[in-house]
Amino acid sequence: MWTSSNIPVGVGLKSSSAAANAITLASLAALGVEPGNLEIVKLGVEAAKRSGVTITGAFDDAAASFLGGCVITDNSRMRILERREMDEKLKVLIHVPPYKRYTRDVDADQLRRFGGLLRSIHDLALSGDVFGAITLNGLVYSTLLGFEPRVA
Repeated sequence: MWTSSNIPVGVGLKSSSAAANAITLASLAALGVEPGNLEIVKLGVEAAKRSGVTITGAFDDAAASFLGGCVITDNSRMRILERREMDEKLKVLIHVPPYKRYTRDVDADQLRRFGGLLRSIHDLALSGDVFGAITLNGLVYSTLLGFEPRVA
């Protein structure tokens, strides 16, 4: 089975999560199974883990790409803690870097060393400062993953 997408891969746009959701939906439709949205996301996350395209399971990315809006999750328990609709008047700029960074090249231990900082950013989002959390998250992850942080 193969998929195609307009989402560039390896540039931080969560193409693997979107693909996992699409493949899960197609597989379930072929089987005539109609689970709820959360179960679809969880199945896709499990498939992504088993195929090695994610380190964390990317439940947050998969839930956001499937449900839309702002989604704050507990990835380890695969639970949505909060979901908010975003103002449709917001403008979005997507920066696609000229280079790729694949999950297989990411140092998971390096990411774990910053767990405390990432939990603080998560708490900031839960407290209501979603845009501050998005900005800090972008700065931290772009730096850790070797992307240009000035864009964030």
